[in-house]
Amino acid sequence: RFHEPSASNNWAIAGDRTSDGFPILASDPHMHQMAPSVWYVVEGRGGDVHIAGGVPAGSPFVAIGHNEKTAWGITNVMADYVDIAVLERVGDNGYLLNGNGKVLREVKVNIAVKGEDEPVQRTVYWSEVGPIISEMTGTHLLALRWTLFELDDEMPQLFYDMQRAQSVDEHMAAAKASTVITQNLVVADTDGNIGWQVFGGLPKRKGFTGRMPYPASKPEYEWDGWLEDMPNERNPERGYITTANNRPDHPLAPEISTAYLPDWRRDRIAELIEAKEKHDMESNRVLQLDWFDPHAKAKVPELMSEIPEDFNDCSKLLKTWDYNATPESVAAAVWAIFQDELIRHAIADEVGEREYKIYVAAAVNTRTVIDANLDAFVEDRTATIKAALESTCALMTEKFGEDKKEWRWGKLHALHIKHPMGEQSSLLKSWNMPRIEYGGSHATVNQAGFSWYHENLETNWMASMRLLVPLSDPGKATFIYPGGQSGHPKHPHYKSLMDTFAAGQQVPLYFSDEDVQKHAVHILKLFPKQEEVLP
Repeated sequence: RFHEPSASNNWAIAGDRTSDGFPILASDPHMHQMAPSVWYVVEGRGGDVHIAGGVPAGSPFVAIGHNEKTAWGITNVMADYVDIAVLERVGDNGYLLNGNGKVLREVKVNIAVKGEDEPVQRTVYWSEVGPIISEMTGTHLLALRWTLFELDDEMPQLFYDMQRAQSVDEHMAAAKASTVITQNLVVADTDGNIGWQVFGGLPKRKGFTGRMPYPASKPEYEWDGWLEDMPNERNPERGYITTANNRPDHPLAPEISTAYLPDWRRDRIAELIEAKEKHDMESNRVLQLDWFDPHAKAKVPELMSEIPEDFNDCSKLLKTWDYNATPESVAAAVWAIFQDELIRHAIADEVGEREYKIYVAAAVNTRTVIDANLDAFVEDRTATIKAALESTCALMTEKFGEDKKEWRWGKLHALHIKHPMGEQSSLLKSWNMPRIEYGGSHATVNQAGFSWYHENLETNWMASMRLLVPLSDPGKATFIYPGGQSGHPKHPHYKSLMDTFAAGQQVPLYFSDEDVQKHAVHILKLFPKQEEVLP
């Protein structure tokens, strides 16, 4: 399975940096795409709650959105909340935990098997720290230790409180809840405040970091309570807050995770916010669509420093590239293929082709041997880069021909969102979204991830929704996502937002009663069944 990072962007720009003097909040969660969409956009009113935004299908709460006073967005913290505990066995069903003898708990489970009349019964063994995930053989067992098994999850209460929160402070207070899911919450309010709060329950690890399985049988290695005083910020002097799955500048950062994504998107967002004196909704829309690749800007000159521009067509394209990974860019396509070829030339001879494919299936595109010390993997750096450039040009010519205009990135990196049934059956291909040429990479703000595990490099990870909320009037919020509000392939709103998404535009998120009633296309009224009253 190819790597699918749980990525996202969000930011809040303070009123000092906006044209109308009020904050603007932006949020675009990145996910593996599918049809129907993972999102359903709602405007809801009940009692003293009035909300609008994106609801994950089946959820009762707006995950990213706004009410009359506040707006919020979330991104993945990349937190480490799962460990593998190594338990020393004692007899058949005994084990040591923290130096104390324990007995495994047996749980019988029934598993339905296709084509069989009766389910198959199996036994699952549980330790006090989690289920056993290894075979019941040998001198040691492996247990899955996960916060889910030990926390009282307050996620429903957190999101309930967020729908009702009337200020940044109330949001940040709500985010002190104990939750299994760990996220960056960025918020803004109509009083001009902006804030950031990491929420979620994470263990304090005693004696180990979590990067490797730990010897849970020994008392010096343990989960020792929960992390407190999680990273947060309120109204910083720089006038904006942004998160993009990056490592926070905070003492708890190494305890929260060792798997943050690189800073490329976070730094580019900050650069573009600081580059403009005053921002508005349009500048934020453009920022969400940014396809400049800062990773390429950092790595291409370094890798090409000893390569003549006229070495071959690929070296010339890379050396003259402006680093915009647009669908029309030929150099962006060369860069994507060249990275794959360079990694292959660096490690494939040592590990083998099968192991190489496993590596690129698991690798994050901006965190590979290219981003480490390449000299540690190759004997002759310059010769290896030249060999990769030659094989890159050969592959591009083989795939697209001699005409360099056909080497464009969008042709190789198309976005084609498919319905699970449309992907499997040629008769149901109309259920898929239209195929469009797409730009971007893992490092661009407008993220469009791909995997070298697949030869076509199609977009598989991208903005699942984009939301912008002006706190001068939250009712003027806009949104977009690829697909439509209906999950029925023959419904007129199954694909109705796709063209707008492809064009980089957004649509209004109607909020006031007047706007909702004015633009309503269908009205469905539901009434409780009247009980029959006997005479």
